[in-house]
Amino acid sequence: MNRIVVSSDFLSGALFMLFGGGFILIARGYELGTSVQMGPGYFPLALGCGVVLIGLALCGKAFLAPAGGECAAEFHVRPALFVLGGMIVFGLALRPFGLIVSAVLMVVVASFAGSERRWWEVVLLACGLAIFSALVFVEALGVPMPLWPRGL
Repeated sequence: MNRIVVSSDFLSGALFMLFGGGFILIARGYELGTSVQMGPGYFPLALGCGVVLIGLALCGKAFLAPAGGECAAEFHVRPALFVLGGMIVFGLALRPFGLIVSAVLMVVVASFAGSERRWWEVVLLACGLAIFSALVFVEALGVPMPLWPRGL
């Protein structure tokens, strides 16, 4: 009998089922309606059921895999913390420092997630992301957010 190896398929399937279950729980709070007149809860419920089915299929694949199959990859904490830290810095810095400075800070903090860093790549990426974000969100979409720190 095969046992379930903690593989990437099994972990992915479990995560899919968790998210799908969350969609189903959220959908319970809305009116379902019928197939002809769908209510606001119909699509989240259908989406949740589909995601749970995908998760079950992935877990089934992990169960049917040979015992010597691939193990899940290691989870590296440092990159996850620096990427998450970059997003937190962006969120905290947006109002007082504006979009341009916040985007640059986010890229600089997140760049510490990798082991190889070239300062010129970080500078180019930070400037490019800041300019692109300003053009798309402030100029094209008209999102009301400051571009620069207050007082400039």
